[in-house]
Amino acid sequence: MLILIFTRSTPISSLKNIPEELLPLIPGYLENRSKELLELRSLVSSNDLEGIKKIGHKLAGNAGSYGLPELGAIGAKLEESVIMDNINSLLNEYESLLKNYQEDISKL
Repeated sequence: MLILIFTRSTPISSLKNIPEELLPLIPGYLENRSKELLELRSLVSSNDLEGIKKIGHKLAGNAGSYGLPELGAIGAKLEESVIMDNINSLLNEYESLLKNYQEDISKL
């Protein structure tokens, strides 16, 4: 089982690397990812692996464009994951990371 650990002490270096012109877009992007997280949890409840993989693929591709590679890494893992326990762990990490980003972006 793959276990990634993201804690509040995990440096979120990507916030420092976000181009200034993208900063106004980040809160909306994170809000959309929060909605997506709810959708992912619903897909887990219905055992919809293809739906989970599709969202993971999209997240893996678009997070880097916003300078958020940690989210992209979780998306890639969701895309390739087929074990529900692993998916639940990844969703918990996704939620934690989103909260950390939202806290950090609100301080900028």
